[in-house]
Amino acid sequence: MPFLTRVLLIGAAASALGIAHSWVIQTGDRPVLIDVELKSEGTVIDPSLWDAGERDSDPTGEKEAGGVDLPLEEMPDAGEAGVVLGLEISAAEAKLIFDAFPDAQFLDARLPSEYDEAHVQGAFYLTPDMLTSVDASPVMEFLNPEAPTIIYCVGGDCEASHNVAQYLQEFYGFTTLHIMMDGFPAWEEAGYPVGIGADLREAFQS
Repeated sequence: MPFLTRVLLIGAAASALGIAHSWVIQTGDRPVLIDVELKSEGTVIDPSLWDAGERDSDPTGEKEAGGVDLPLEEMPDAGEAGVVLGLEISAAEAKLIFDAFPDAQFLDARLPSEYDEAHVQGAFYLTPDMLTSVDASPVMEFLNPEAPTIIYCVGGDCEASHNVAQYLQEFYGFTTLHIMMDGFPAWEEAGYPVGIGADLREAFQS
């Protein structure tokens, strides 16, 4: 094979690998959406949890089961069997899961500096590029693939949370995933419980 032909083939192969790599990992603040079909079994919320006569506030900001403190107009419609929250949910619906399920897992897919400044109380730091490297290993050993798992980034056109969800489903067998579409800004603006600092992020990073 002529030398020039070999050079061109090698160059084409390298370009293809580069494109594929950028397609599946987070690229700065504007990650692309990987091409994996994403499904979720959903989370069923008992409607009694947000009955107007039973809800109470949580002034301490501690995570407790029951007593969901949300305005009535933000409550999802529910029948006797409860409401099933699908893949894409709001911050208000994420708060329902936060209060109703002590084992619920929140995953922050933003930049490290954004996580350190403020994050959902108890949230782990996990990004798409971490899931393609050994950095995710300590976190994955702790998470439960069967527990309700809510992933968020900055909201809007950020695809990092979708990418994390797709990796968790495709390669780690997670069954109940939710993406908080309006992102952490909506959670913080609503006054829901937040954590501050890098302790939890650094504890699960090698």
